[in-house]
Amino acid sequence: MSRNAVWTILKFELRENLRNYRLLIYAGTLAAFSLLILHFAGGSPRAAASLLNLILLAVPLFGLLFSALSFRDAQPFIYLMLSRGVSRNQVFIGKWLGLGISLSIGLVAGITTGSVLSRQSIGLVALLVSLTVLLQWVFVSFALCLAVLVHRREMIPGLTLLIWFFLYVVYDLLMIGLGTYSNEYPIELPVFVLMVLNPLDLLRMVFLVQTDLSQLMGFSAAFAVKTLGGTGGVFLAVGGLIAWVALPLLIALRRFKSKDL
Repeated sequence: MSRNAVWTILKFELRENLRNYRLLIYAGTLAAFSLLILHFAGGSPRAAASLLNLILLAVPLFGLLFSALSFRDAQPFIYLMLSRGVSRNQVFIGKWLGLGISLSIGLVAGITTGSVLSRQSIGLVALLVSLTVLLQWVFVSFALCLAVLVHRREMIPGLTLLIWFFLYVVYDLLMIGLGTYSNEYPIELPVFVLMVLNPLDLLRMVFLVQTDLSQLMGFSAAFAVKTLGGTGGVFLAVGGLIAWVALPLLIALRRFKSKDL
């Protein structure tokens, strides 16, 4: 069993998650809003910006909630796997892969369905989806870290909303404030550091640089592109997103291995 445990757990997770009505609602909602946006705005820059805002709103919030609660609710399954000789590493990686792939399938299916039904060019949509899949994995890792570190299940939804609100709304306001009140001081390095600490800003910067929509950037992304240049900013952002996938995952795995179940 332990030899193919990760694959077995992955298949189980995919089978269960892809039949979960919450994931179906997620994919259906993305498809419906994508269809409306692309139908009324066409292939214009406004459509790309609207799709980007939809993704930055929906993907982190649903990814955090769905993944964290799914992991916590799977405790009986985890106990069963451990009792059959499966290591904690295998259980954790299998759950992470299953959740990440399931959410990525829902994300891709939702947005591409809306794009196809709208009969618009899917060039920008394909770029946005490919970047957003990486963002989805960021928040799956973040969610498992949250699920492992938080002792009480009922605290998870509230913490999820707080994290999402901070990253989506408060963070850019803080960056604007930093730029407004630091005109006389060099703030390039602080801005870069703070930008890397927000995966939503990283995704926004990569997409808007690649589509030449710099006028739609948040403050931190626009500042980074101005200073680094497009190519440098893109490499910085992609590297930051990969780090955001890996770091919470390693923290969660280490805690899960030492946690008293």
